[in-house]
Amino acid sequence: MAGSRTSNSEQWSAEAKLAVVLETRPLNEAEKTEYCRQKGLYPEQIERWCAACLSGMSSKEPTNQPLKGSPQWDQATQTLGGTQRPSLS
Repeated sequence: MAGSRTSNSEQWSAEAKLAVVLETRPLNEAEKTEYCRQKGLYPEQIERWCAACLSGMSSKEPTNQPLKGSPQWDQATQTLGGTQRPSLS
């Protein structure tokens, strides 16, 4: 059954995985073990998800997309009539 536990949680959305990473960062080992037991996870999974989050944030590639809700986003969506995703390129 442990194998199915891993495969199910690996199919979680990126948002769900990020939430787990954020929820477990302040926990000590005993608390994290209990959290994993309750959620059907392994501590190693959380560490992999954390590493994936950090590697994604350390990407050196610049993005040309404005952040949703930023003044640049608002300006770009108004220009497009709010119907398309804005591009600054």
